[in-house]
Amino acid sequence: MNYDNFESADNAIAMMSGQYLCGKPIKVEYGLKPGSKTERHGSIAERILEANRPNYSGGGMINMMSAANAYNKFLTQNGPSISTFSTM
Repeated sequence: MNYDNFESADNAIAMMSGQYLCGKPIKVEYGLKPGSKTERHGSIAERILEANRPNYSGGGMINMMSAANAYNKFLTQNGPSISTFSTM
């Protein structure tokens, strides 16, 4: 599946992972990057790029912090969390 933004993808992962399909729990996660056996999409770098792309609503530092906060929320729910982000 493809989503327009990380927030939608994160929500789908959170809502669908662990649900049952044909009596078996499913695991939902970001897809692997091309040519990689371990690295997945959804990195903080990709989120920052998305937050600052020209057709993304808003822009600048606000969206960069929004991307960082979204990623921290994702990690809090699914793995190690990032405790702080600093700005220049």
